[in-house]
Amino acid sequence: MPRHPRVHAEGLLYHVMARGNDGQKIFLRQSDYQAFIEALRTVHERYPFYLYAYVLMSNHFHLLLEVERFSTARILQSLLTGYVRRFNKTQRSRASLAFPVCPAFIRCRSTRSI
Repeated sequence: MPRHPRVHAEGLLYHVMARGNDGQKIFLRQSDYQAFIEALRTVHERYPFYLYAYVLMSNHFHLLLEVERFSTARILQSLLTGYVRRFNKTQRSRASLAFPVCPAFIRCRSTRSI
């Protein structure tokens, strides 16, 4: 059964989570964390949004963001594609990084629901 399309409207607040496939680590070195933050900055310049909080853990991350014109799907697609390309290029001797097809998105009513 297909999933329902995500609701997108300017001003919505989302808690976004994504893990590496099968619990795979997505950050191996300190430079990977820095590269992810830089990728986040790059995506923010292209697809503006408000980022209220983030947590980067070795095998997953959390973002709390408020969308404007562009959907969370567009933002995450750009972020994950850019980061994965860089990671796979710099970690040639290791297994390729991949994320599940669909990261988790939880729509929040306000910052009180966090």
